[in-house]
Amino acid sequence: MVSGRANSGPGGPVLLSLRRDASPGPIAAGSRPQDGVRRRVVHNPLPRDPVTTGAGAHARTVHPSRRPALVLLALTALSLLLLLLLPAPPGRAAPGDDPVGEWPLRPRPEVVDRFDPPAVPWGAGHRGVDLAARPGQVVHAALPGRVAFAGRIAGRGVVTVSHGDTRTTYEPVAATVEVGDLLPAGAPLGRLELAGSHCFPRACLHWGWLRGETYLDPLRLVGAGPVRLLPLWRDAPWPLPAGLRPAGAPAGRPGGGGRW
Repeated sequence: MVSGRANSGPGGPVLLSLRRDASPGPIAAGSRPQDGVRRRVVHNPLPRDPVTTGAGAHARTVHPSRRPALVLLALTALSLLLLLLLPAPPGRAAPGDDPVGEWPLRPRPEVVDRFDPPAVPWGAGHRGVDLAARPGQVVHAALPGRVAFAGRIAGRGVVTVSHGDTRTTYEPVAATVEVGDLLPAGAPLGRLELAGSHCFPRACLHWGWLRGETYLDPLRLVGAGPVRLLPLWRDAPWPLPAGLRPAGAPAGRPGGGGRW
């Protein structure tokens, strides 16, 4: 066996190994030449160390493994810049920027119970305001939007209207709208019911406003400012026949009222 020294190739050092057969055979016409030497070329893998390009003061070291990370960092920075420069979607109020709405009852109603959010998500409180009304009174949308829910929950008629990043709720209401309806501000939603009233045996509308799962004071939509509460018993309550309990009212409390 005859071995030669390693030469340098484009991909790294090249080891040239030569092996001579003891008795090479004759070469047939048209066949592969047989000179008795078998050649095998072995290429070393590319070096993983940094590569230095240039010479002298202009020499520069390139780290191949860092290039993908630098490209990814540049793309991320560009994406964040584009998000900051793009305008916000129209029709959505930024947090803290209250839209101008309308009262859901006409004429302007008296507020009989104010907004009193709970200290914890499932704690006691009042997640909206109660507005004095009469059974059968028309309830209107406070803001333009799309009907997200219209039906009954625990025996109470409920209508929810979505306004982008916020939504308003109205109850107890017998809905005259359907899910998916697009409504302008002031559009009729339905008529007020007595069953499920917070103010039972008086009728009142419970009006709520939410951003995500956070309850907000709906009076901010109408710029009501400080609220003067109306006594529930200023007038005589709506009379009910003895022993009559409205549909949806739990046993033990005639009207199914109460704060929530």
